[in-house]
Amino acid sequence: NELIVGQNSFGGECGHMIIDPSPNARLCAWGGGKGHLEAYASASGVTLRAREELLAGAESSLSTESENITAKKIFEAAEQGDAWSLKFIEQTGDYLAVGITSMVHMVDPGLVVLGGAMNFGGPTSKTGQRFLQAVRKGFHQRTFDHLKHGTSIEFASLGADAGYIGAAGIARSDYHKTV
Repeated sequence: NELIVGQNSFGGECGHMIIDPSPNARLCAWGGGKGHLEAYASASGVTLRAREELLAGAESSLSTESENITAKKIFEAAEQGDAWSLKFIEQTGDYLAVGITSMVHMVDPGLVVLGGAMNFGGPTSKTGQRFLQAVRKGFHQRTFDHLKHGTSIEFASLGADAGYIGAAGIARSDYHKTV
């Protein structure tokens, strides 16, 4: 029930764990580090990856929109059955699974909750469920059997509102500690 901030106020920044140590790893938009999860699975990372693939000739209904691509457009195209968008979303889920596996191996939380806007429709859409299945599959392929069976990966019940509601809850808790 406490926020972990660490010595340098960088604790819990899971998006900055390195998931690609190769020399040609993608640059993170938040400070220039290479190979960070953010560079592959955040909204900005997703749009940059998608733009590159579309400009390189990926066959998609979004091919003409490479300069104005967004995660939302990829989601909408996937909902309409665009094969490239569906594959791209699954690939994004697999990148996220790499980060989740590392995090679970460090802290063994038992439950991983995916919140925020990068959920490709979340629990109420087929695309969101496909994304969640890609995350789970990638995690199951990389972890130990006892963690595979003892760890749930779910969407946050509060959806994109989870982050700021959680922040408000922490502020409230901190306030009550001082009163």
